[in-house]
Amino acid sequence: MTSLGKFRSGWKYLILMRKRKSGAENLFVSTSEEILIALLDGDLNCSRLAERVGITEQHLSRILPRLEDHQLIYSKYPKMQRINRLTPKGRLVALLALEKKRALMKMQVSPEQIQELKVWAGEDTKRRR
Repeated sequence: MTSLGKFRSGWKYLILMRKRKSGAENLFVSTSEEILIALLDGDLNCSRLAERVGITEQHLSRILPRLEDHQLIYSKYPKMQRINRLTPKGRLVALLALEKKRALMKMQVSPEQIQELKVWAGEDTKRRR
């Protein structure tokens, strides 16, 4: 069992612990989109949100202000802890990101095609010039 607890059925529990750049869906779903998808399940503090998305709290703290600037999330600070929640606009963007991720997950992509996509996206470090 992962640290996320039991995996429940339904669209809002499609959140998986993200392994960096392991499939086509992770090449084209940004970290900001992953954060919004994770918040579909409800309000989360920074440590739980970072754990769900698979990033450090330091990385998360750099991204959250941008999401707030675009009015996608709202943060409150009870008891010296930052609690994050989606705004109505953020919920719409998160649902679109979730649909995009689902569509990419349904694609049958071979490891060779993933490698080509990584080269195209600039993620391949073994690329020959």
